[in-house]
Amino acid sequence: MPKFFKYLIVFTALLAVVLVGASLVLRAYLTDARVRALIIPPLEKALGRSVEIGHIKVSLFSGIQVYDFVIKEENGKNNFLSSGQFTLFYDLLPLLGKKLVISDARLVDPAIRVVRDWQGNFNFSTLALLADKELPADQESTAKKAADKTTLPFSVEVRNFSLENGTIKIQDAMQEIPATAITANADIGLQMGHSPANLRYQGNLRFAVTTDYKGLTLHQNGRLDFDQDNLDFTVDLRLDQQALQLSGSVTDYLKISPLPPLVINVTGQEVDIDELLASLALLSEEQGSTKPVNAKGKNAAPRPAAALVPDDLTVRGEVRIAKATYQQVEINDFHLSYSLAETIFKVRDLTGSTMGGNMQGETEVHLQTIPSYEGKLGLHNLRLAEVQKTFAARSPAKASGTLSSAMTFTGKGISPEQIRKEISAVGKFAMANGRLSGADFSKALAALLDLPELTDIDLQDMGGDFIIKKGVAQIRSQTSNSSFTARMNGSIGLDGSLNMPVALRLSPRLSSRLESRLTAARYMEKEDDRILVNLTLTGTLDSPKVKLDTTQVRRRATESLIDQALGEDADPEEKAVGEAVKNLLDNLFE
Repeated sequence: MPKFFKYLIVFTALLAVVLVGASLVLRAYLTDARVRALIIPPLEKALGRSVEIGHIKVSLFSGIQVYDFVIKEENGKNNFLSSGQFTLFYDLLPLLGKKLVISDARLVDPAIRVVRDWQGNFNFSTLALLADKELPADQESTAKKAADKTTLPFSVEVRNFSLENGTIKIQDAMQEIPATAITANADIGLQMGHSPANLRYQGNLRFAVTTDYKGLTLHQNGRLDFDQDNLDFTVDLRLDQQALQLSGSVTDYLKISPLPPLVINVTGQEVDIDELLASLALLSEEQGSTKPVNAKGKNAAPRPAAALVPDDLTVRGEVRIAKATYQQVEINDFHLSYSLAETIFKVRDLTGSTMGGNMQGETEVHLQTIPSYEGKLGLHNLRLAEVQKTFAARSPAKASGTLSSAMTFTGKGISPEQIRKEISAVGKFAMANGRLSGADFSKALAALLDLPELTDIDLQDMGGDFIIKKGVAQIRSQTSNSSFTARMNGSIGLDGSLNMPVALRLSPRLSSRLESRLTAARYMEKEDDRILVNLTLTGTLDSPKVKLDTTQVRRRATESLIDQALGEDADPEEKAVGEAVKNLLDNLFE
């Protein structure tokens, strides 16, 4: 056998003896009691809390394992932090090259309990390490530079750090912070080299969060993929029955001031915007009867209202919802692009298909304590049948044709009630190829005038403008067809209430029929063989009522009776009395 192999065998045997001996010495020296003595007292001094360890295993060849690690609360009874198992495995040979390689570090079942009491104090605020005085700015800067220049006698590499089933529970006696439960799992790898300043890492975190606040429950499940520079995320949100997915990224996410810019995209299948707005409004309201109180049961000093978003927060992204519902209106393929900067939320390229047509618009929201907004909205070729089905579903009428509209609007508030009360708008509308069949008001009008031709109404060419203010839409419009021309100038409440005077100018054909069937028609205003019928639509969109304006008819009839009573041979004094009576009646009718 060559001498080389003999030396190799001898060296290997000696190395094995040294390692076994070192392991035996390590086991004899680093006993459970000695390790506890090395770990627990420094920790208890640093934390000012009682620290407990269930069991410890130390191996020269593999690493260290710590079981049932606990940091107690200040009262020494409840657990502040606990961990079922912490395991650290390292490679032995790289130590010869001044390199610490941790092949696997695993933290299993860690749990943290965060509690705030009636005085507003958190349970972690009494940790001794947080009681240290802050350094002056110049000393803090010097300390930071020194830390950046710190070098280690060996480089550090952690190939994999695993967090398994970590949990955090947050409770607030003042009921200002939502009750929250968090579970998380993570896998992280890092390299530090010989200086903490050279730290490089990458990994992922999977989490689930449940938040209860003011009767609402928010579930969040997501994943973060990150390194020292960038963070990408995907989060599934469920608020009661509403489900959304958020995805995006942030660069330089460790920056504190100014806040790093965010990219957040939102997608969803079916979303009820009314329910979301109602939930947001509930979250933004004061607690009411659940005011913060101190330990003696007295009301605590009120806290100033926080801004809706930080001034330096910037966000941009897109929203895509397959089917969104707002105020009973279904919008398919809903899409918008948005940006948030300097507390101003801007929406651009808002599009969607609804009621057989499509919509587009833009808006700008100022995120004050009560948000205010302004914008534009266009509706194109909405089917009147779908509009009638949405806003007057109980009406027996059948509508056809299309509706288009364009408006600018302003307002403030979050809840639907606030929006209806505060919104103001100015716009125009037009109908094409319209027809209304079997409507209650047209039936009543046809019966009132004894003109069956008015039961079904053609709206071939109808247009107008409107102004919405304080929950009421003031509308001016006109339409014409072969049977009549009509002018409308009245109001429709956003609650569906009607107060709409209508001036109906009948065609010569219908005017002639009206005169032959209705005695009062002879006293109605007439021009070029066209009779003017004044009426008012009242009630609601679901149940409209028709009221004929008989003021002018009564006045004309009275004037005719006076003229007949006086006769053509009345003397000047009788005529003067007659004119005086007419003037008096005119004033009374007016």
